[in-house]
Amino acid sequence: MKTILLICAFCACSIAIMGQDCKVGNSYFELGKYQEAITEYNSCLSQYADDATIENAKVQAEKCLDLLDRAQRAESNRDYIRALDLYTELYTIHQLAAYENKSSELQELADKQQIEIEKESRGLYNEGLEFFHKKDYDKAISKFYSAASKGHIKAMYYLGECCYAKNEWLGVWNSNSYTTL
Repeated sequence: MKTILLICAFCACSIAIMGQDCKVGNSYFELGKYQEAITEYNSCLSQYADDATIENAKVQAEKCLDLLDRAQRAESNRDYIRALDLYTELYTIHQLAAYENKSSELQELADKQQIEIEKESRGLYNEGLEFFHKKDYDKAISKFYSAASKGHIKAMYYLGECCYAKNEWLGVWNSNSYTTL
């Protein structure tokens, strides 16, 4: 009977220690310190290898760390639209107030950036249209492609018209410069 009680006490003590070890990782996660959380979760996993809860927490922290890294890089590259998308995705996973504030902060910059992209694509489209009417299809394709890659719908249409006029469907769609459209 004493042996069973000692085994039960040992198991309870092990579970309590495991809980304490991993609480540190959870605390780091809640603070948005994902690298530290991953380190703590790895430490827990080295002691308690088959714990799915710890593994899931680690995977979640790794995903958040990746999103945060990509969002910060996009922001430093002044790609505010992409940064906003990444911070929003990060906020859906981990509702940290800092990410909500960052998303609000980036919304205005992203809106301004979107307006600039639309202006630029309109300009490229108009230049392409001039070349199209002059039947200079090579230059028109270049301009329409640039505008289309920024989301300009009419440019996409005229890109097709240029290809039709030149009868060069395969040449345009197989070349490396046009495959991303």
